[in-house]
Amino acid sequence: MKILVISSCTKRKKEGKYKASEMYTGKQHLLVKKGIEILRKDNYVDWYIISAKYGLINENYLIESYDLSFNNMHKRDIRKLSKDLRIEDKLSSIIKNHNKAFFILGEKYLISIENFLKDIPIPSVFFTNKKLPYETIKCGIEEAKKYHISVISLKGHLFLKYIKKEKRGAL
Repeated sequence: MKILVISSCTKRKKEGKYKASEMYTGKQHLLVKKGIEILRKDNYVDWYIISAKYGLINENYLIESYDLSFNNMHKRDIRKLSKDLRIEDKLSSIIKNHNKAFFILGEKYLISIENFLKDIPIPSVFFTNKKLPYETIKCGIEEAKKYHISVISLKGHLFLKYIKKEKRGAL
């Protein structure tokens, strides 16, 4: 199976120039990385990261450290930057080559792909507190309390948990 994973950048980063998969050091990113390692044992997986500076980038794309996030922006600014970075265009082109997609994105990062969300062509799973017409794993304060984990790393935690559970069955 060909799987697409879309996650967001994190505030915590290394200093210097690294592959995108190695640049981010936030807990959510590290948990997503573990989930992808499990998925790769039985599937072909493409991992892309949405960055407010670089746009939609492949995990192997070399980037330099930066300090920019959609989390500090207004909706209109996110939409404009997303359009300038061609995030939705790139995602539309990439997703066609996959059988299933996972989206591990916060609310502000979902804004960067809001037009794309209207008609996703493959089965998709979202880790979010937002209501969407796709399979959604709820990621809110209640869930964070239930798992005794911070809201910031919750999406990564639940993605990893989902992947481990699904590994026992078929994705």
